[in-house]
Amino acid sequence: MKRHKITKRRIPVPGAPGIYREKNFYYVTKRKGSKSTEEIPRSTKFPLSTHVDKMKAWQARAEAELLEELPRAAREGTIAADVAEMLTMIEEGQRADFTSLMQHWIESPLGSLHRHELTRRDIRKQRTAWKDGGAAASSVNHRVRALRRFYDLMDGEDTPHPTDRIKKLREPKPLQRGIPMEAVRLILAAIPDRGRAARFGKRGTVSHTKIRLTLMAYTGAPPAQLERLEKGHVDLLGCLSPDGVSMLGGRVFLTPRRKGEGSDGVWVGPLFPEAVAAFVAFGAANLWGKKFSRSSMGKAWKGAIRRITERLTLEAMHSGDRAPLDAWLHVLPPKCHPYDLRHSFGTFAYKVTGDLRAVAELMQHSNLETTKRYTGAAVSERVAAAMAKMHEHLHGAPPPTPTKKRGRGALALVKKTG
Repeated sequence: MKRHKITKRRIPVPGAPGIYREKNFYYVTKRKGSKSTEEIPRSTKFPLSTHVDKMKAWQARAEAELLEELPRAAREGTIAADVAEMLTMIEEGQRADFTSLMQHWIESPLGSLHRHELTRRDIRKQRTAWKDGGAAASSVNHRVRALRRFYDLMDGEDTPHPTDRIKKLREPKPLQRGIPMEAVRLILAAIPDRGRAARFGKRGTVSHTKIRLTLMAYTGAPPAQLERLEKGHVDLLGCLSPDGVSMLGGRVFLTPRRKGEGSDGVWVGPLFPEAVAAFVAFGAANLWGKKFSRSSMGKAWKGAIRRITERLTLEAMHSGDRAPLDAWLHVLPPKCHPYDLRHSFGTFAYKVTGDLRAVAELMQHSNLETTKRYTGAAVSERVAAAMAKMHEHLHGAPPPTPTKKRGRGALALVKKTG
């Protein structure tokens, strides 16, 4: 008796290309290429109880994997050419950040390839090359994030692309860059009050750099916000006494930040007397809305630190006592730079208040994890305060304060020699 071959009947699922219903299971397939070119098919089976979204997710993963297996063919256009189009789709405030990040991809060996030619293997290889070349893990992660945004804008967020399933590099624990406010005052005092001489001109009567650094120290504003300050952003009414001496009060509007996820503007006040005096000098010098050189600010900052260090070094050589010098070097973070003033302000605010959300709003952080990195230097003191309260609760009296030799504190030693 002749047996007839039983053929499988596959019924396409509406709205789900590549998914077919058979008698006992779903047949799901994904392929790249066509019959006229080299074809790389991939298929699997799912139980009839499987939701269609789960099968579509498998198709997306399969397509991403097939992108790595497809033979590379010459295509028109390169990543370098597509970046120009991508930047037109980004908000103006974030355009500068993405331009600098994508520039690394353009200058890499991958910049001459079409975006559809890249594979995850290529991206991982380039990422390793950057890391071996000395780039920080956080910097490499930012570049990969920018490339992911590049694909999302050019091909759509739902389209699989080579950056899928590329995990971040493990970043080392960030160093605490907060400087004690006493040390900040010493550095600011070491900066000359008069400005540098302009080319073919006279030396300025006031130092614009010192004014800006003082505002960073006592408001926590980053350099970009100082450049956007206008007269209407500062309210100093009633902050000055009749004799012109600065007093506590006033407020400043810190404009919305464009860095990262961005943040809304916030009014900060009442201001410290140092900030009030700096804003008065800021207005007298007509620095509203003016850009300035970050390198000049860095030179003034490093010059002040160098002068303090040299003075303490000479005193240590003459007296034979290195304690003041060691105490000074201990409070400075590695490669100390002006932006550490913002970290110092946030750390100081957290030490005083202990309110992480208030500090996040003050610093205009959209993510609390960022605030935690800023305020890490204050944690040890809060732990010590908590332990002291626990000791008092258990034993009825605060723990004895460890005795210290007079003038041997980390900053008292520096003040004593100053």
